This record gives sequence, structure tokens and C-alpha cells, in this order.
Amino acid sequence: MTREAVMFVVPGEPRSKGRPRLGRNGRTYTPAATREAEKAVEQAWQIATTGPTGTRMVHDRIGVEIGFVCKHRRRRDLDNMAKLVLDALNGLAYVDDEQIDLMTVQRMWTSGEPETRVMIWSLGE
Repeated sequence: MTREAVMFVVPGEPRSKGRPRLGRNGRTYTPAATREAEKAVEQAWQIATTGPTGTRMVHDRIGVEIGFVCKHRRRRDLDNMAKLVLDALNGLAYVDDEQIDLMTVQRMWTSGEPETRVMIWSLGE
């Protein structure tokens, strides 16, 4: 990928990454609400990167900017909100989130429509 940025918006109230749960069989699982929120991020990425070149995966060092536009003032940790977005894009937008060298995360409030704004760009080798 060149140094161009990919920007996309995930509509709806931003969510936090839920903690893994322990099932009756003794195995851990991801809560359904977390899986649904991660799927929304994946779909927004795929829509933003659909075109002549198809979905792009970045293999070099990257920068990420995430803006959470929230309507509800529920108590949520910003780092868990970012973790949901980053984990959803793992293996899709980039090979592994270890590639992130620069990250900006911000929470904003709105009386309008809530959304998550994401921008990813290559920092080069």
C-alpha cells in the first residue's frame, strides 16, 4: 500500500470490547455483542476498500486514528473501545496490530448520530 490513507465510518453507538466469557463446557467465548460490533467494523473496512484493487492489507508500519462519536454517556474505557476496532481489523487491514507505531484515539459527544471514524495509513518501512 502506498502512503495514502484509508478512511471509513462505522455507524452506530461505539462499543467496548467485552471480556471473554467462560461457557458451561469450560471453554471461553467472545460475547455476541462484541462479535456483532467487530463484524460492523470489518464490513465498513471492506466497503471502504472495495474497488479496482480490492481489499488492501498493509504489511509495513502503520498509523491509526480512531474517533468515537458517542451519544450515550455510559461509562466505557477508551482503551477497550479502541481494542474492539483494532482486533476487528487484525488480519484484514493489517497483518497484526503490532505494526501500529502511531495511534490517536479520541472520544467526542454528539446529540446527532453516533459513529466510529477510523483512518489507517502506512508509515513506510
